[in-house]
Amino acid sequence: MFAVLRIVTATAGYNAWLPMLALITPQEFARFVSTPIVRVVLLLGAMLVWRIFGARRLIRRWCREEGYELLDWQSAWFFEGPNAWLRSRNQMTYRIEVRDRDGLTREGYLVIGSYWIGWPFSRRIRVTWD
Repeated sequence: MFAVLRIVTATAGYNAWLPMLALITPQEFARFVSTPIVRVVLLLGAMLVWRIFGARRLIRRWCREEGYELLDWQSAWFFEGPNAWLRSRNQMTYRIEVRDRDGLTREGYLVIGSYWIGWPFSRRIRVTWD
């Protein structure tokens, strides 16, 4: 059986601000999801998830194609990395640590996207080694 919890505000006395839980029907749930605000929130959430997992897949693919083993990667702050103040918000920057075929460890910054077109529309990767 399909059941979703709904928050209902009590209307009696001093407890008016306390939420109470109730079950809603599938029709009420469909009406809630079809509202424009919820659609925008769901779209932004999907874009965030796609950005995180898509970037991970793209970085791993780049490492495999270049012959590196990915040891560590993390998102870089907007002020870190090469040309930090010249990058656009369309570009995603990551601090990476890789091991090459000879066993040497390298660290650097990996930038995904171009200045005007970012992920997922541009899969251009530029790496600047330390």
